Amino acid sequence: MDNYRQQIKNEVQLLSDVKKIAFAALTSEKLYPNYVFFQKNTGWGNAGILESALVVIYQSMLNRNKIDKEIIKDSIFAVDSITPDTEDFPGLLTSFALDSCTSIYNTLNYLLDNNIEHIIDVAIYARDTVDMFVQEKEDLEYSDPYFELKIVNDQFMVRETNRQMMLLKRLRNIQDNELFNLIDNLRDRTAIIDINLLP
Repeated sequence: MDNYRQQIKNEVQLLSDVKKIAFAALTSEKLYPNYVFFQKNTGWGNAGILESALVVIYQSMLNRNKIDKEIIKDSIFAVDSITPDTEDFPGLLTSFALDSCTSIYNTLNYLLDNNIEHIIDVAIYARDTVDMFVQEKEDLEYSDPYFELKIVNDQFMVRETNRQMMLLKRLRNIQDNELFNLIDNLRDRTAIIDINLLP
């Protein structure tokens, strides 16, 4: 999985600006349910802030350069304020919630600086969430000689990496003006992991 970042970068570079935002937004939405689960279990956080930030992201995508940068900055600040600290909340749920927040945080930052690394980071956060989930679900040990192989071949990891690659391909094959009509069909908030399967 070491070269996954470069694979994603190669694909993302082929996308227009609005398609890059679409990829990050659609991927961030897949992580959102993990934050909701974290909030319900800890009584801490505010999923509504992530909802509002996603609205800003989609509005910015559909009306590129027409959203006030101060609104984007305010959203970044708000997301940062509800991002859990692993020192305050130890445990795997916190890591999942953290990936959810940082994916939206990075997408918002892309709206300000157009740094492609923010978009790639979103894909990596999603993959990292699945990686941690598989390790816990399968009770994997680092000493296992097949550790990486078991993660890469797990159905959740296969599904997520395939989803990302298929989404990138689909975005590449549609026109920017078609994207606005198709975005609702592309949206899917089904979580990329099933927390209920954890021990």
